[in-house]
Amino acid sequence: MEIVIEKMGSDAVPAPPENKRKKDKKEFNCSGCSGLIKLAYVEEAKFHTPQMRMLAAIENRNQSREMGPLVGLMNTFSFFEMLDEESLKEIFSCLVMRNFQTDEIILHRGHPGRYLYFIFSGRVAVLDGNNITIATLGRGEIFGEMSFFSGQPVCASIKAVEPAKILTLSGNDLSQILIKYPFLQVFFTRLLARRLAETNITHAAKMGSAFTGRLSELPPSELFQMLNENAKTGLVDLDLQAGQAAVIFNDGEIIRARYGELKGAKAFYAIIREDKGSFRFSSQLPSEQTEIPPIAPFMKLLMDGLRKIDEEDASQTV
Repeated sequence: MEIVIEKMGSDAVPAPPENKRKKDKKEFNCSGCSGLIKLAYVEEAKFHTPQMRMLAAIENRNQSREMGPLVGLMNTFSFFEMLDEESLKEIFSCLVMRNFQTDEIILHRGHPGRYLYFIFSGRVAVLDGNNITIATLGRGEIFGEMSFFSGQPVCASIKAVEPAKILTLSGNDLSQILIKYPFLQVFFTRLLARRLAETNITHAAKMGSAFTGRLSELPPSELFQMLNENAKTGLVDLDLQAGQAAVIFNDGEIIRARYGELKGAKAFYAIIREDKGSFRFSSQLPSEQTEIPPIAPFMKLLMDGLRKIDEEDASQTV
């Protein structure tokens, strides 16, 4: 507010010559938060002729008419609710519409995940390794986010069960959107957790208090999100390429993690990078360990780990 009031007040004062104008720089500290928020004061574009204003108005009207149904659809996703129409237009320009016929495979299990998929119309089936339907998705839902965020190959095939129109967003565009609108990361994290609960917890529940699996089918990040979303308590033993690892959960929060010489958060970050090996979850946990506090809030731990993976991968490609 201080910046806005100052800028609004300065509009009535003639601007100094270019060579005397000082660069604005302000810092505001919060007593309870850490980090940095950058604020920018941006003026609306000014059109110098009536013709330019008319052309701009026509273009905006045509874009709004074209976007109408899509904006309504995008607003059904919680991570787009806080975006204004201009921001939605920017995202809309990155989307590509694709048509799929009944029984056509949209996403193949084992392939790398490079896109986020929005279901504009129709229904799709989520297939396990035996081509058995484990879930169905319809208009307004998305898929492909698991593989994109975890960096692991797609763990389930997606097939159209009726003619479907699918909007695709490339991983590169999605990364830029998350950089520009970082608050969307929180909504994506919640979406990931809900999806895991819908598609994986039923399978886990059938196995009772203990179950096993391979990381090629259920990567560590997805396994841990499933346990967190369902407030599980127990021990996850992992047999990984570099040795044994263990993660202890209490009511869905991680209280202990170990991988070789690494412990705590560092061990967790190393574990979620793994894509080969096996795991076993057991609900047995000594009562004295239930009093141990979490390493960190699970969602923060996960987002920090995924960010570190992205940063490391980016540094290796430079």
